[in-house]
Amino acid sequence: MSGWWTLDSSTGQPVGPYDLKALQGLISNGYVTESTPLWKDGAPEWLKLGEIEELQPLVQVAAEVAKAGKKKVPEAPADELAAFQAEINALEAAGTEGGEDEGGGDATPEELEFEDDDGTIYIWDKKLRKYMPKGGASVGPGSEGGAGYDMEAMTYTGDDEVIPSLKAAVAGEEGAAAEDRKRKATEAGGPSSEADAGAAEGAPAAAPAGPAGRRNKKQKGQPAAPAKPAEWFELKNNTSVYVTGLPLDVTVEEVVTVFSKYGLIKEDEQRQPRIKLYRDKATGSLKGDALVTYLREPSVPLACQLLDGAPFRADSTTNMTVTVAKFEMKGERYEPKAKAISKKERKMMLQKQEKLLTWGGFDDKLTAEKSTVILRNMFAAGEVALQSEAEELEGEISAECAKCGPVDKVRVFKDHPQGVVSVRFTTAEGVAACLARMSGRFFAGRQIAAEMWDGVTNYAAVKVKESEAEQEARLEAYARELESRAAAKAAAEAAAAAAGGAAPAAAGGADAGGADAAGGDVTMS
Repeated sequence: MSGWWTLDSSTGQPVGPYDLKALQGLISNGYVTESTPLWKDGAPEWLKLGEIEELQPLVQVAAEVAKAGKKKVPEAPADELAAFQAEINALEAAGTEGGEDEGGGDATPEELEFEDDDGTIYIWDKKLRKYMPKGGASVGPGSEGGAGYDMEAMTYTGDDEVIPSLKAAVAGEEGAAAEDRKRKATEAGGPSSEADAGAAEGAPAAAPAGPAGRRNKKQKGQPAAPAKPAEWFELKNNTSVYVTGLPLDVTVEEVVTVFSKYGLIKEDEQRQPRIKLYRDKATGSLKGDALVTYLREPSVPLACQLLDGAPFRADSTTNMTVTVAKFEMKGERYEPKAKAISKKERKMMLQKQEKLLTWGGFDDKLTAEKSTVILRNMFAAGEVALQSEAEELEGEISAECAKCGPVDKVRVFKDHPQGVVSVRFTTAEGVAACLARMSGRFFAGRQIAAEMWDGVTNYAAVKVKESEAEQEARLEAYARELESRAAAKAAAEAAAAAAGGAAPAAAGGADAGGADAAGGDVTMS
């Protein structure tokens, strides 16, 4: 900020800066005289006021002030607060000398003039130091009670907050609750007072109309309303189709094969397809019609469009009719069936079925339920203790199962008491060949049982339960086995070193044989 600086006579520190208008106010009030040193940016040195040419007009003002004998303070302001106050006083003095007529004229600054809500325009009266109506005569000191703009009268002051006592607060809440009960009783058409309520207890009251009446509790003496019978409702999301023209010897598996081409068929609680083949009640034989339920509604119009009018079998003499299923109530009222499973179990079952709709990027990729074979009795409990042993067994089983088809993954559940191993194939042919090849086969003196994974059982969660003594004995046996393997390997290496050139091959065979004997590896038969 550019301006003039002055020196504090007591501390010798510069004070400022001041613009010309503020400096004139300081001179007029006697704070700055002709001998006061001044300086500004660009000046070579400090000069007295009387020595600065550009401030000669102010020098004349200082001389007039000294001559008139006005208030004169020889020292400059002692601190920043005093300097600021001096500057304010100088500005007010300059404004008083150069201002316009106090009666209000056209030159009133915008910030000193405003319009009230009633349309009256007020301007600031510098003598009275208050806002006065514009255009009116100046009000002298003796007329301060005139029609001016009273700031205090026009300022809203909120009432002090009154905190009620506990007794008054409880009484107020009880009164409000009583008024609310009375209002609700009036709206419901019931008694509006205690006297009316007592009179109404002796006679049955008419059922109030409207939803508010239905929400009220049953009044004393009022007969209980009869239970509302369950009504038939239309399905908002119809995923079923009705089929006629089926062969009389049709099976559920055949219907699944034909209709699953157009959508995923929903499953029931026993994980069976939701397909109902209608039978004659008298004879029990099939009637040739069925109800097929899909998991998603878009499958319904697709099946109707492509299967309606088509033969079920290539040699069928009649064609099928496939339409959207329509449900009609049989009997006087609808009797809902008891739910076999809970709502949570039903939700989990639907989530598993919907997971089959997801596409992982390969149309021909089998799901885990259709591509995983479970092999039991592959090892005895506690026989596979280390992860390295499990990985070695996985390699052997993978090599053997690869003869059936491409293997995706083999996993050994080393803690399972039944010696379970899972083998996942990439093709359905590999799954079928593995079931036929491994079922009933012997491995290490144990007969293997092969079956498809049910998609639910978690074999990793089942572990062998053993006591501390059994665990200690198993660990000791395993430690002795490791020691025997190490001793056999050291003996083989010593024999190979002593035998010379042809011995290493024999030693390698001995090492392999020793490892087989120690590890108990047995080929499949």
